[in-house]
Amino acid sequence: MIQPLTNPDVLKSVLASHQLRAAKSLGQNFLICEEVIDAVLMALNGGPKYITELGPGLGTLTQGLIASGYCVRGIEKDDDFVKVLPNMMPPKLRENLTVIHGDLLEEEWPHFAPPSGGATRGDNSYAVVGNIPYNISGLIIRRLTNLQVVPSSAIFLMQKEVAERIVYTENSMSLPGLSMNLWGASELLLQVPSSCFIPAPKVNSALIQIRPKTDMLSLEKREKILACAKPFFQAKRKQIAHTLKNAYGKDATEIELIANKLNISPTTRPENLTCENWTALCDILTI
Repeated sequence: MIQPLTNPDVLKSVLASHQLRAAKSLGQNFLICEEVIDAVLMALNGGPKYITELGPGLGTLTQGLIASGYCVRGIEKDDDFVKVLPNMMPPKLRENLTVIHGDLLEEEWPHFAPPSGGATRGDNSYAVVGNIPYNISGLIIRRLTNLQVVPSSAIFLMQKEVAERIVYTENSMSLPGLSMNLWGASELLLQVPSSCFIPAPKVNSALIQIRPKTDMLSLEKREKILACAKPFFQAKRKQIAHTLKNAYGKDATEIELIANKLNISPTTRPENLTCENWTALCDILTI
């Protein structure tokens, strides 16, 4: 019987027995919260049984996934964790874990084939999960929105402040939020205090789920909208009229016409525009 790594004593014992410690350079903090694992499993319920896990580490979340019948493909960069990770799984279920030794920003994410001896599958759908390093969360989100093979959903445990910029609420648009909103719909699942990790980070975390839009714009179009919006968010405290004038060379008459087409005021700030506003504004500015 494998003891759960959410037990701090078990975790510390495993780390000590293998002479391991969290690498600050890799943003490693070990999860010790059953509630987070339960929330991930609840969010995945009804979805595909094939999971790509980003940075599984010692396997705290992996244990929950494997025990719940999921087939996991874990991408792990740390040499030591790659060796230890399979042994953290119940022996009879280890065939449902494939460990990829590599960088999650470079390895392929789609999970198409079950491990040798594992269950067969009838489709190519998969989900992405991960307790992702704070220092590369933006790059991971960027990679997600650029995937050619789109997952059914992505569930990330990340720094709370980053999560809040991604999960769009009215009058709170940001450039990362726009990027994500163009790709899909995001939802905050759970607030996670720093006490849920060993070692405890200096910031709190949040668990979010992102589901892709069925009518998603092409990658080229989304990139064009983000490029158009970037100057506005670089001056996010300024009214859109300011950026239309200084970055796009529009005069007062043109600015008024643009605002009327968008049904907004020239004094509106970037955070107050919706995804639809940005799409329409890009169409106007790139004619």
